[in-house]
Amino acid sequence: MPVSSRLLNTQKQCGGIPSKSVFFFLLLRFLYFITCKLQLADAFSHSNARAQGFTHSRTLRIKMLWFQGNSMQLAKHSFQLLLRNLSASKTALPVLTLFTKDPCPLCDEAKEVLEPYRNRFILQEVDITLPENSAWYDRYKFDIPVFHLNGQFLMMHRVNLSKLEKQLQKLEQQGAGG
Repeated sequence: MPVSSRLLNTQKQCGGIPSKSVFFFLLLRFLYFITCKLQLADAFSHSNARAQGFTHSRTLRIKMLWFQGNSMQLAKHSFQLLLRNLSASKTALPVLTLFTKDPCPLCDEAKEVLEPYRNRFILQEVDITLPENSAWYDRYKFDIPVFHLNGQFLMMHRVNLSKLEKQLQKLEQQGAGG
């Protein structure tokens, strides 16, 4: 799975947290994975060498060094990607909250319409049928999909691209201005 897909999946699992936190989380997860793999490979090479009666298993050591070298290159590349994304996203993306339920064909249609804009906001979905969202259910049960941008009502029923574009530009200008 490409890094961007893993990032989006992780971002959805973490409830739409800012990209800096997601990249930091992925980096830590990756480094932990590599450390575990290196420890397993090291333990395997030593046990395998003893089982075959070798005091020095040259072939296994060469393979181990090759694995370590490639892992370090991958870790270095991931760290550079992290730094590049952190510097590129000095301001947090706005959060577009979609109040929805399952099934919701209009919500599915709205998400398709929003797809070209996904790099300009974090989409957070709130299922109004969950018990903890009963206040939203009482408010929007007949109006979904409903959208809030950074906690403020934006639109309902259908995506209004001109309204969304206007508000995103306004937030981007505020973010660039200070």
